[in-house]
Amino acid sequence: MSASLHELIDAFAAARAAFLATPDDDDNPAEWDAYCKVEDAIINYPCQTIEGARLKARFFLDNPQPHETLRNCVNDDDGWALDRFLRSLLGEVRS
Repeated sequence: MSASLHELIDAFAAARAAFLATPDDDDNPAEWDAYCKVEDAIINYPCQTIEGARLKARFFLDNPQPHETLRNCVNDDDGWALDRFLRSLLGEVRS
């Protein structure tokens, strides 16, 4: 069973707190990987209701780092984060 959007948002808060608690001299902490993984899960989460789309949009508007990810991040496997986000608002599941 997949996590709900609310559960993913809670997991993001926990992952962010864990990452921020890592020592500054750790160049690639596992906490960063966990943070990125849950952020990506939220980006790709397919909204099925207008309430879900509103919750998701509000999350990105209220959180500067994930908002920055939408605006600037692209990777070879998945393409632009913003494109994936917009498709997810339409309820599309990433293949």
